[in-house]
Amino acid sequence: IIALQAILKSGAGYVPLDPSYPIERLAFMVEDSKLSILIIENKLTDLFSTNISKILLNKELDGELKEFEQESNSNIFSNALVDNLAYVIYTSGSTGKPKGSLISHSSIYNYLLWVKSNYPLTQKSRVLQTASLSFDPSVREIFWPLISGARLILPQSNFIADPSYLIKMCLEHNITDIRFVPSMLKVFLEEEYLESCKSLQRVFCGGEAMTLDLEELFFSKLQVELHNLYGPTEATINSTTWVCNQGFKKQSVLIGKPIANIKTYIVDKNYKIVPIGVVGELYISGEGLARGYNNQPALTAERFMPNPFSNKPGERLYSTVSGKNKRISY
Repeated sequence: IIALQAILKSGAGYVPLDPSYPIERLAFMVEDSKLSILIIENKLTDLFSTNISKILLNKELDGELKEFEQESNSNIFSNALVDNLAYVIYTSGSTGKPKGSLISHSSIYNYLLWVKSNYPLTQKSRVLQTASLSFDPSVREIFWPLISGARLILPQSNFIADPSYLIKMCLEHNITDIRFVPSMLKVFLEEEYLESCKSLQRVFCGGEAMTLDLEELFFSKLQVELHNLYGPTEATINSTTWVCNQGFKKQSVLIGKPIANIKTYIVDKNYKIVPIGVVGELYISGEGLARGYNNQPALTAERFMPNPFSNKPGERLYSTVSGKNKRISY
């Protein structure tokens, strides 16, 4: 967390590398992103046979923490500009080649201001991080509580897929806010001591389509807020949000409305906005869009295009359609 804050404040960008990824994928990400420094634990150095400079981390940090305490606690001036690259997150491409989405500081800034305003936290709030750094929901989980004066709770990374461990963390740390993918939420809801998690106030769900059955199961087990979040990595974490409602009749769980400074369009193949009730393809525009894909200009041009629905100079439109057509009802 300290390293992430330092990197961003310096005006540089970070590339999260999950050690559970295949060696070949990690090697591609290192080479493709042209990393200048690796911040890595001692035990993982063998994963990277590279001449890149390394900053080695030792989990036994007592000695290092004492050195940190001697440093100035003044707020160092930030060199970051809104157009600086903040991070590159790689997702699987349709061709099998990972594609790195280039996200700027302005996109994160826009998103975090919206999160802070839309989901207020207090000094008593406790947010549990459940996403790997290699997935962009981790950006919300880490920085949302830190900019709100709340507390961020970090689990042991090798247990974040264990629902009984997550229940234990909720109970021990009075967790108020937590995020799941729908498949993990289902398993979490079936845990024996779920009803003991009295501190929970909001549950966020995203990364997969939420089903009506899961929504029904959730409200049969918990009487707290359930938020369905939708958005591709290319549009910074999530682009739309929906507050689930037991009494609202629908054919599926909705993805809701766009967040601040984001617009969504459902259009036909001729880029005409479809009437209500007609199936179309989803496009996204606004402050959250990535610069494009790292070192993939052809794919960037295919998926990021000038926005024909806007008079704002330079505004772009991102196509969520890739591989098999993904269509949506409006």
